[in-house]
Parts: sequence; C-alpha cells; structure tokens
Amino acid sequence: MSKIDYNPATLSLVNELSIVNPSMIMKKEDGEVTIKSSSADRAVAYIFTAPEDHFGFEGEECAFYNYSEFYKLFSVMDQPVIKQNGPDLVMSKERSKMKYRLSKSETIPQNFGAVDFEDPDAEIYLTAEYLKKLYTFVSNGMLNANRLKLKGEGKELTLTLENSKSPNSFSEVIELENAVDEEFEFTISTSIFQNLPSNLDFTFSIKEEGIVEFKLATETGVSLVLYTAELIEDDDDE
Repeated sequence: MSKIDYNPATLSLVNELSIVNPSMIMKKEDGEVTIKSSSADRAVAYIFTAPEDHFGFEGEECAFYNYSEFYKLFSVMDQPVIKQNGPDLVMSKERSKMKYRLSKSETIPQNFGAVDFEDPDAEIYLTAEYLKKLYTFVSNGMLNANRLKLKGEGKELTLTLENSKSPNSFSEVIELENAVDEEFEFTISTSIFQNLPSNLDFTFSIKEEGIVEFKLATETGVSLVLYTAELIEDDDDE
C-alpha cells in the first residue's frame, strides 16, 4: 500500500470540472496528470493537466465513474492521508478510515481527444468578477439566457446574452487589442458558463469558424482549457 501525495486545491478544482462529466480518467503523461473529458452531449469539452504530485496515484491511469462522490467522501474526512491498495483508495485520519473503490478504465467512455485551436481571431481577458456577472444573466430569475451571440467587427467584440423564448437580452461591446481580419457572428450555448470553475480568471479566445476556448489565466499550478462550438439551432428556435 503506497501513500498518495495530493494537492487539496487541485482536487477541489477537478471536482468543479465533474459538472461537465462526473466520469473521468486521470492519466500520467510526461510527469503530469492529464484529464480529457466532455459532456454527454459533447457541447463542452476540456483538457486539464497538473503536476504528478498533485495526485500521485499508482500506475498509469486512475478512473472515477463518479468523481464528485469520491470528493464528497474526501471532504468529510477533512484532508486525510490517502493510500492506494490496487483498485482501492484508503483514506484515514486519526482513528477514522474509509475505503473507496476506483472504477475500471474500460467502463468510462473516452469521447474526446484534442482540439485544433491555433491563431484565434479574437481574444479577451475575462476576470472572475466579470464571469460572475455573465453567469448572473444566465441564471433563473434573471434573463435565464441560454444563448450567447458573439459578433466581431473591426476592433470590437459584441457579446449578447439572450433567451430563445424571450425578447429580453443583455448586450455589451468590448474593445479588442487587434482588429479581426474578417467580420464574424455566431451563437454558442451559455451552458459553458455553468461548467466553468468559479472564482478564476480566463482568457477567452474565438475562432470565426465557430469554436471558442476558455483558458485558465489564474496562477494555480495547473493548466485548464475548455471548448465549446457554435450552437446549431432547430428551426423551431428561430
């Protein structure tokens, strides 16, 4: 049975990512722990990496069918010592002990690999405070916005939050550092804001083909990028 070194903040961040998909496989790659996952409908995908000692499990892979379940138990134990005995994680603190069985990798669907995202057409910095404001408009009781329209023209990026069933909307124009080469306009689902970890800054990059990237800009010792693409709407939603 070997002791697992871990970083509590990293485990907490991974727990927030479990909103995208509670099932995940952690893999060791080049001295880092990597998670590549997407939502069940593939609307949101992410790539997460952290130093290996942020969760130093045995072997090359560590699978969780429901990571949030594990994290709740871990939280109850209040930063316990974690040891691994084959497929079991044994968490202990003082006179308390809990055993948690890991999942088999083959039971976790792996439906995401990578995204070709180079040379974005527009890029802005989104603070945690600004993202919180956008999330407020997405929430029930406010606009309940389910769509975000992105329009790039010249050195301006216009963000418009709207509900497909309501005429109400919120719009804001943001000045870009560099002008876009070609004007673009497309819409994404606001579900991405419900999947972003809280209280963190992100760099928001846009490709005119209809793909966007949220890249973690806060210094946490880890790397995280999330992706979503243009929303293809049914005629009934027009």
